[in-house]
Amino acid sequence: MNIPETTPSGNIHGMALAVLTSQGGPVDLQKMAGFMPAVHPGNVCVLGARNVDPLGKDVVRESGVRVFTMSEIDERGMAACMDEAIARVTSGTAGFHLSFDLDGTIR
Repeated sequence: MNIPETTPSGNIHGMALAVLTSQGGPVDLQKMAGFMPAVHPGNVCVLGARNVDPLGKDVVRESGVRVFTMSEIDERGMAACMDEAIARVTSGTAGFHLSFDLDGTIR
């Protein structure tokens, strides 16, 4: 959920969620759906967050997006977190989109 003011890399690929939820980024992109926000932050969940860029933490906190950190998943269990996430993303919606962001290291 980087925005131009907080991104360490400047790459727009890290700004998609911020743009969709109208938290920041180029206004022309935020308006592409014809309305803002394209996705209501109250219907968004991020599961398995490990690291958030230091400057981006406030953007995430203030956004209304529900973030389940890996430590929360470890404490509560994946099933409980998924139940809460599914309830949130389907509340008043016609469905939901699921995106996977997988990072790994080959040794």
